[in-house]
Amino acid sequence: MKAGAIILMLLPSALHAAVYEVGPGKPLASPDQVPWEKLEAGDEVRIHWRPDPYPSKWVLCRQGTQAKPIIVRGVSGPKGQQPVIDGNKAKTRKELNYWADERSIIKIGGSSRPSDTDPAYIT
Repeated sequence: MKAGAIILMLLPSALHAAVYEVGPGKPLASPDQVPWEKLEAGDEVRIHWRPDPYPSKWVLCRQGTQAKPIIVRGVSGPKGQQPVIDGNKAKTRKELNYWADERSIIKIGGSSRPSDTDPAYIT
C-alpha cells in the first residue's frame, strides 16, 4: 500500500472533530442550537460573549477521551467580558430530555435523551 493511500485512510478520523461557534455573527445564535446530544470526542463548543445573557440550558451526557476531550469554552468579549448563561426563561433543545431540568442550567450526565451514559473527559 502506498503512503498516500494510508494518509487518506487516516484522514477522516483526524477531521472528525467539529467546532460549534455560538454567538453574534456565528453559525449558531444560541447554545440551545448546539447538537449537545451528538457531540463526539474532540468536538468543541465556543460560546462567544454578547451583551445579553443566553437564556439556554442543556445536558451534556457524552464521552470524550483523554486524548480528545469534549470542550465547552467561553470566548471573552473585547474588554474581557465573559458570556453569561441565564436560566430565566431558558430554552432546551427538543432533542434533549433530562431529569431535574427545572433545577439546572448546565447538567453533566443523567439524561433520557440522549441515552444516559457515564460522561467522561468533558472540559
